[in-house]
Amino acid sequence: MPMPSPTTSPDFFDTSTIQMAEFLGSGHFGSVFLAQHRWSARRYCIKSIEKERARDENALSLIHREVAIHSRLSHENIVAFLGLFQDDENVCMALEVCQGDLFRMKLQPQSENEYSPPMSLKEASWYIRQVLCALSYLHYNSVYHRDIKPENILMYNGDKFATIKLCDFGYSIHAKANADSDANSNANANANANRSDTWRNTFCGTKEYIPLEVRLI
Repeated sequence: MPMPSPTTSPDFFDTSTIQMAEFLGSGHFGSVFLAQHRWSARRYCIKSIEKERARDENALSLIHREVAIHSRLSHENIVAFLGLFQDDENVCMALEVCQGDLFRMKLQPQSENEYSPPMSLKEASWYIRQVLCALSYLHYNSVYHRDIKPENILMYNGDKFATIKLCDFGYSIHAKANADSDANSNANANANANRSDTWRNTFCGTKEYIPLEVRLI
């Protein structure tokens, strides 16, 4: 199925209409906040990316690519991209609000001597099925996420069998894009001569979750 029109919000977004309410976490280029729209009182998750830091690390193109890909996605198991705004210092993405990530809500120890109760096979299979549904949708539309991990799998609410939402498309790529920059050497060019344009060559993702077969390439 082709990509449908993305989910959008009826709210108008800019720095004057969004009130940051709670800091949720930080990443390499910025931070994530729970926010509220001043006019409608709707809640949003705001991913704020520092332009200067991204510019210093030549990563502005990655941000543009993330927005271009995520804003076109529409699936029940993918966090909805609802809007985009910016000021002189930050680019901000307005995203669907979820309860928390799978790691913190289901896997992380509650304290030093208290561990989370084991997850039943039925519950685990429920989450895995939803992640596979999201990946199937992405791959059908020639999108590779490239950073699947528990922290990027969000739970829509705190229910035992909650809806799962895949998030963070910072490493994502469209399969039809130009070859990655790390394939520019003659050796790589010769090796890739007979490959289709769906092959990727960039070593990326979160090292703790990178498959062994990728590490050995």
